[in-house]
Amino acid sequence: MAENNTLTDYHITVIKMGGTSQNLIPYQNVKSVISNLKQYNQKVFIVVSALSKVTNLLFDNPIDCEEQLINIHTNFIKTLGFSKDYQQEVINNIKFIINFVFSTTKKNDTIRICLGENLSSKILNSFLNYPQEHKIKSQVLLATQLIKFNSANQTLSSLIVEPKEIFNNFKNNNVIVTQGFIANNFKGHPVILMGRGSSDTSGAIFAKFLKAKQYQIWTDVNGVYNIDPKLTTKPIIFDKIDFNMAQEMAGMGAKVLHPYSIKPCQQENIPIILKSSFDLKNKGTLISNKSSSSPAFTLQNNIWIIKIKTINMWHGVGFASDIFNTFSKYKIDIDIITSSAFEITITTKLNNNIHLINKAITVLQEKYKITVFENCHQISVIYPNIIGPLLNKIHQISTIYPVELEAISSNKYSISFIVQKISDGKKLLLDLFTN
Repeated sequence: MAENNTLTDYHITVIKMGGTSQNLIPYQNVKSVISNLKQYNQKVFIVVSALSKVTNLLFDNPIDCEEQLINIHTNFIKTLGFSKDYQQEVINNIKFIINFVFSTTKKNDTIRICLGENLSSKILNSFLNYPQEHKIKSQVLLATQLIKFNSANQTLSSLIVEPKEIFNNFKNNNVIVTQGFIANNFKGHPVILMGRGSSDTSGAIFAKFLKAKQYQIWTDVNGVYNIDPKLTTKPIIFDKIDFNMAQEMAGMGAKVLHPYSIKPCQQENIPIILKSSFDLKNKGTLISNKSSSSPAFTLQNNIWIIKIKTINMWHGVGFASDIFNTFSKYKIDIDIITSSAFEITITTKLNNNIHLINKAITVLQEKYKITVFENCHQISVIYPNIIGPLLNKIHQISTIYPVELEAISSNKYSISFIVQKISDGKKLLLDLFTN
């Protein structure tokens, strides 16, 4: 067989294994998948998260958690069925990495905060290469050597992957393992990729630049639910949803997907499969250009409504700029915007930034009449072209409840209602869901 000359000659599957997938059963399952794909001359590129709770530990206690990290990872390694000598070799390697990182970095250093991903990638790679007769050839590559922002503006569109290193290592390996959550900035310094939970996005970026045949997100649920299973006994797992609906669901509070993880695959029409790493027989949810036949429902808490009103807004110039520059100054992330001749209303989530919200409100009160509704709850219905026949039914139900704000998204994929009481929010959500 002629040697491959370019990366595009490979049939690549990208798999992202979340924190709950750092477990013996998912490890066995991924080894089985790799063995099957090997028969068809396919390559596997795996992006890993840290073990569950490890990243929280590094964020909350980055100075004194060295021994805890050693104990967590040592205990995990002991569950993987290694021989005594191989097990000790892996444990010694993990201890060395932890001790080295803590001795050479400061408490808020990105390398330390992202240490969990480095450790889990080493452990998974050790598992894939054990025992030798299994004949899976796996190699760890550092994400900081592969993925980076190409400008000072660290946005999704400025992320790029340099595939040369990946190509060179795929020549002699079936599998490459790397870390999610971390990248290099345009100056070559490590940075957290796109915030907490962004390993999904790491995988999507790799899938895009590697022109993967598919991108699989392995987690602890069997797919994308149409409603939070904690809120009802009758949730449904979607067989399929389209990219736009998945994007809207992620933006409207569906926890199973990171909001930035959809667009890179959509741009290259790479199907995303979200599935349980514990039950590979369950096909999961396919995210592609094929639409769902039913809506999704989400509930978000800790929502603030801020209404800004002045008679001078009518036929005035510059009010919107003044208002939004104020929110920008205090780093207030705005979700929903509605307006009338005399009023602009916005919503924001209370993400430990109450002092910044209050500062912005104080500044705006010098010029405008401000009304604030704190700690509200947002119910959203997501469905393609929601302004069709579904809308009348939604409106009929919502008029029964004390809705403070109603908004339809500009892409016509969602309608949201905000209420002040959580009891009203849950009742409205379940009323919409069951009707």
